[in-house]
Amino acid sequence: MAASHFTKFLESFDDDNNRRGKQWEHVCKCFLETDPVYRARLKKVWLWKEWPDRPYDNEAGIDLVSQEKNGTAICHAR
Repeated sequence: MAASHFTKFLESFDDDNNRRGKQWEHVCKCFLETDPVYRARLKKVWLWKEWPDRPYDNEAGIDLVSQEKNGTAICHAR
């Protein structure tokens, strides 16, 4: 994607920083699920609130959790 297209894409996000951050989390999740390098390595990617094994409800700075194909879980923080 050309830099100008990416800038326009980012400008389409919500003005509210909290909602903007949530939108960015979805973009990152989509990237990890579709990029050929990560798709070959990862079995599953969850938003923190969707991860079935999360030990508590608050985010604790964790945005995404992925599971490698070997079963290892990786937390992705801000």
